[in-house]
Amino acid sequence: MRLLERHDQKRQLDQIFARTPERRGSVVLVHGPGGIGKTSLVREFVRTAQAEGATVRVGACDDLLTTRAFSPFRDIAQGQSRLGRALRSDAPAAEVLDAILEELDDPLHPVVFVVEDLQWADDATLDALLLVSRRIERLPAMVVATFRDDEIDRTHRLQRLLGALGAAGVERIGLAPLSREAVGELVGFKGDELEDLYRATGGNPFYALEVAATPDATVPTSIRDVVLTRVLALPGATQRALEALSVVPTAAERWLVDAVVDGGAAVLDAAERAGLVVADAATVGFAHEIARRAVQSDLPAGTRVAVNAAVAAVLVEHGAEPTRILHHAIEAGDGDAVLRHGPAAAREASRLGSHREALAAFEQVHRFADTLPSRERAALALEYAYELQLGNRHSEAVAIATEAVDLLEHSDDPQGVADALLVLSRAAYWHRGEVIAMPHAQRAVALLDGREPSPVLAMAFAHMSRLHLLANRNAEAREWASRALGTAATVGYLPAEAGARINHGAAALNLGDADGLAHVTQGVELARRQGYHETVVRGYFQIAVEHMRRGGLDHAERVLHEGRAYAADHQVTYGTFRIDGLLGCILLNRGAAADAATVLRDTLASEVEPGVAGVEPRAWLAQAGARVGDAGASRLAAEAWELAEPSAEAPRLAAAAAALIEMAWLTGDTSGLDVVAGRVLTVVDATRHPWYAGDLRVGLQRAGLPVPAPPDRDLLLTAHASALRGDHVAAAGTWERLGYRHEQAVELVCCDDEAAMLDGLRLLDDLGATATANFARASLRARGVTSVPRGPTRGTRQNPAGLTDRQIDVLELLAQGLTNADIADRLVVSVRTVDHHVSAILEKLHVGTRREAAALAPTLGIGA
Repeated sequence: MRLLERHDQKRQLDQIFARTPERRGSVVLVHGPGGIGKTSLVREFVRTAQAEGATVRVGACDDLLTTRAFSPFRDIAQGQSRLGRALRSDAPAAEVLDAILEELDDPLHPVVFVVEDLQWADDATLDALLLVSRRIERLPAMVVATFRDDEIDRTHRLQRLLGALGAAGVERIGLAPLSREAVGELVGFKGDELEDLYRATGGNPFYALEVAATPDATVPTSIRDVVLTRVLALPGATQRALEALSVVPTAAERWLVDAVVDGGAAVLDAAERAGLVVADAATVGFAHEIARRAVQSDLPAGTRVAVNAAVAAVLVEHGAEPTRILHHAIEAGDGDAVLRHGPAAAREASRLGSHREALAAFEQVHRFADTLPSRERAALALEYAYELQLGNRHSEAVAIATEAVDLLEHSDDPQGVADALLVLSRAAYWHRGEVIAMPHAQRAVALLDGREPSPVLAMAFAHMSRLHLLANRNAEAREWASRALGTAATVGYLPAEAGARINHGAAALNLGDADGLAHVTQGVELARRQGYHETVVRGYFQIAVEHMRRGGLDHAERVLHEGRAYAADHQVTYGTFRIDGLLGCILLNRGAAADAATVLRDTLASEVEPGVAGVEPRAWLAQAGARVGDAGASRLAAEAWELAEPSAEAPRLAAAAAALIEMAWLTGDTSGLDVVAGRVLTVVDATRHPWYAGDLRVGLQRAGLPVPAPPDRDLLLTAHASALRGDHVAAAGTWERLGYRHEQAVELVCCDDEAAMLDGLRLLDDLGATATANFARASLRARGVTSVPRGPTRGTRQNPAGLTDRQIDVLELLAQGLTNADIADRLVVSVRTVDHHVSAILEKLHVGTRREAAALAPTLGIGA
């Protein structure tokens, strides 16, 4: 394809490449719809880079039903390079990532990696590109990645990478359709013929070339018709060869084509001359994916099955990766082949941190597992249930784990039954809470307690510890953790040791033992060394909670961002969900209700199904909404209570109750609240939860309801104790030192000193807590304060495009060319919060990139 109207983009690529010898590398994202010319542009750039001495390696992402982890880097890797060895061995993902960075750091020549079709990237590849983007500014390298932006919506997995790429070393190049004049030059059409062609193809160069190449020169109804018309003009043997080639999503090796095509790769010469396929010494493939899909879509079912079966058989013979074999086995409907190769593909993906790919593979295996012996089927079901749990699909995890328990129930294998019960208990907990999960855990312990120590017994003790910890029964949690540590040491089982250390330390912290933090940290480091990803994320969460308890919100936020990056890198989806919720809570505590609401809405938008993990985010979002006057706050508070009520867990019951109490305080409707508060305080006091023991009582005091005395005064935090005895100035001072600005403001409003009251009101206004501030104004006037100022008035012009004030701040800085990290520093918020705001801005402005948003800002009167 000739390079028309792409010279500016080519020049931009050349200029970026020119910086690489100075160790000023970049990641460049080239995007546009399918057929727009991304590959042609990149190929032209590659020729220039090679002429200037660059080492260029090209890889493509797979359009497989179950994609290979690090798929483009398998193409890029050289045979005996460190990267090649790591990908062929059982090396952990961290070693593969290190090897990728090493390949990019050549002291003699600049390096260019080309990654094509990023819209099909597996999660391990996305993680690798995110890591590279953070390091590449110090490397003599350039990574050019292409993707079809017309296939990317808000839910697409690529959005995780696009939203996180705020670094200065990332460039984006979008390709627009060709002009009418360029299309005419490309295909040699003029006049009405050109008008008809341009109207039909919209300036897409691939479509234009395909239509122009049709023998009758008429405009067909679809590009599929165009491609098939060209195929039908080829010899019959070539047509059949293209049919066989169409089931291979990536370029096919010549040995594969020779094996499945009568006459071998030579039969495709006519298709190559016609421009439908491209070939080199090693591979043959369609010139464009659109053409491959058009041919594949026209295959009769019987032909599709037969060709896929033949491809799978050849791949097996050549020892190809299990994931490639699995794709063709699924397409062929070959259940035996799926069962032979699917588990290996799933485990490989899981080992490399591609848990979505692992889940997809296990899903396919499960379809055919009925023919397996019970024990083997149960073992696969347990692996499948674990991946479902990591993917936040808890009800499905419960169903699959229950199936495994049923399969093993009547076996003579108590270890196997207990192990299955533990998987079921974990899934049941995140689906419906401790009341449902505990009986399964207790039964697992009963099956094994008194027998020889074993890894499963150690895990059973550790899991019991965790269930008690989550319910804030800390003495019991520490006791079970001690039993787990003893058993784990006896049998040398590190997974149980790592989890039990975290549980033991967290329970100790909850009981006031500061040494517990060292135990949690030890557990995290052990889990990190061994690759126990879920346990690492849990440890980060516990450390952050402890820093929040001590008032170290900044430190807690840093820990959570580190933990979130780890959870995202290793696809512990429910871990990112919990961490995002706690980040929203930190913003809420700081008084940034609008920012908290943005983060918490995005958190809940990622929720696959409602479960107990969604209680706190709903409750915190309800409180944020109540403070800014969001009409949906009461509904969210009710949802949080509905999810929390069946449990007996202090943290979840209390979070939901706190939201209901704040709503009651601000609205004056306290009906039925005394019953809720009484029930929750009974649980909170019994488990000695210091935060909620005070927080709920202070909330009741503000709402004018009776406040039960705590079991002892030592249980309460200093600020809560001060407020309950009426020393609101002291309470406000404590909250100020801890960084809890909303609580500081409300306590000032509640005190008797008029100047302090007005200070509190002004702080509420500054925080944007409009509903709370208006309530405070009315309250102060009712108390006889005559100098209550009016609230801030909105200007006569509404914010454009429905943007919030903070989103306007972010857009102004975007228009100045600042990265998300720079914006976060300027606004004193986290990068993650800025990411959320940028996503919301793009959606409200109906644009796809930061650059488009920045260009639109002056037209809205922002930053002009």
